[in-house]
Order: sequence, then structure tokens, then C-alpha cells
Amino acid sequence: MWGELPKLFGKSFAIGFFLPSAVLLLAFQRIFAAFKYNLLPTAVTVNDPLGVAVSIFILWMGGVTLMALNRPIIRFFEGYGDLNPLRVLKPGKERAFGRLAAANRELENQMDAADVARVQVPPDRGVLYGKLLLRAATKFPDQRDLVLPTRFGNAIRSFEVYPRVVYGMESIPGWSRLIAVIPADFRQAIEDAKAQLDFWVNLWFGGPLIAAIYIMLHLWSGLSPEPWIPVLALAMAFVAWRGALVATGQWGMLVMSSFDLFRGDLCKKLGLKMPQTLQEEREMWTLMSQTMVYRHKQAAERLSRFRDRGGGEATGR
Repeated sequence: MWGELPKLFGKSFAIGFFLPSAVLLLAFQRIFAAFKYNLLPTAVTVNDPLGVAVSIFILWMGGVTLMALNRPIIRFFEGYGDLNPLRVLKPGKERAFGRLAAANRELENQMDAADVARVQVPPDRGVLYGKLLLRAATKFPDQRDLVLPTRFGNAIRSFEVYPRVVYGMESIPGWSRLIAVIPADFRQAIEDAKAQLDFWVNLWFGGPLIAAIYIMLHLWSGLSPEPWIPVLALAMAFVAWRGALVATGQWGMLVMSSFDLFRGDLCKKLGLKMPQTLQEEREMWTLMSQTMVYRHKQAAERLSRFRDRGGGEATGR
């Protein structure tokens, strides 16, 4: 999604994928041992160098597998896919979006009417309006047809639409260009924030998986050893879901900041000159987005008036 694949031996990989792989493998081993099955060959032990090497390799391969599944796992929890069971939640999220939008419109109308009448708005109404605006900006996208079935998905959508709403730039194709001009230290901060999200998402994914494996072994054997295992696994999934929501906000803040801080550098890299007004800038990035997404020749030609012919510096605002 946003960002590059983490290095297979880097810090981001270790946090986002290797550690969850270790947690899941230990949980699987405990479940199978409880049912008197051997998950690993009996020759694999941690009492000799070969056993240690084999164990690390298994954990590393588990991390690589989680990394390969990262995009589909995240998209599943966002609510994408016609067969995704989480889609049943979408009507509820659309209603919540509608209620929030209606409340914001009502408060905005009240404040506009008070401004026309030159009367002071009650302080509590202003505070409430600010809270609702913040909720709309961090919990939902800007349009009803972009609402996703889950709280997690809408939190991601809320910052995905940011560059389009503010600057007129489509986020997905824009990000693949913007990442090339982001300084290494800031890019590392984004990767670290994404690694925190990956850590929680993988534990969130692993909790129901652990519980499902326990239930299948229970149905197969008729035994129920250590029945606290599925309960603990589901509790872990709940905690991980909460952690993923927090990590999403931190990651999203850095992504939005990247568009604020470095779009001027991208503008210069593309051979364009940053316009003097935000309205003209929105027009420029809209044309660039049409060019990137649709290979729109006419849009590319209309960008000619934004070409930097004098070699001036471009700065983001």
C-alpha cells in the first residue's frame, strides 16, 4: 500500500512481521502440543546450533509469508471484496456517516445564521462543531460512496482522500511519485509507523486464526485441553484491533504531512512550477492526476501552462 516493502532483515520487517510470526508460531506449537501433536519435527530443538538456525529460519519464513499477505490482510480488514463477510457492516457505517454529516451541516447553518444576525454563538456549540469536524476528518472519507464497512477501513480512507480534498491530487498514484522525493529520514519515520500498524494487524489476523485451529482440533479429537487458549486468542485480537486503530492514525498523519511538506519538491521534479494560488494548484494537480490515472493526453497538454520554464524553485505550502 503506502510505502515500499520493508527490507527482509531491517527493523521494519522485524517489528511488523518477524515478531508476529514468532508469536503465532509459539501459539500454534502450544495448541498442537496440548492436543498431543508435534507441529515441528522432533529433531528440531533449541539445544543445538542447527536447531537454533532452523527455528530462526522458520520464523523468518513466517515473517516473509505475513509480508506477502500484508496487502490482502489489510484490505480484508478494511472491508474490500464482494465476498468479504465484513460487508454486512457497511450499511451501519453509511448511516453513521450520514448522521455525522447532517449534524455538521446543522451546526454550520446555525453558525452562519448567527454570523448574519451578528450574535455570538454559544461556546458549547462551537466546541461541539470542532469535535464533529475532527471526527469526520479522522473517522470517515469525504463522500458517502467512499465509506467502507469497517472503522479500520474508514480510518485509512480518511487520510487517503486528504491530498485530493486539499490539493486536488489523487493519493495512490501521487504517492508512488511523491515517495521518490521524500528525504530518507522522513521516509524511515513513515516506514516505522507502518511497521507498528503491520505488527498489530498481524496479531489481529492471528487471533481468530489461533481460535479457529483450536476449534478444528477440538472437533477432530473431541478433546478440550487448555480451553483458555481460544479465549486468550480472541482477547489478543481485540487488543490488536485497538492498537491497529491507534497506529493507523499515527501512520496517516505522517502520510498527510508528506503531501504538505514535499509536494513542492515533486512539482519541481515533474518539471512544473508551483502556482501562486491554491485554486490554481488544485487545477494543476487535478490535471496531473488525470494524466497519471487515465493516461489522459489532453490533461497532460493542459499542464503546459504550469511548466517551469525559468528553472525557479518550487516550494510546498
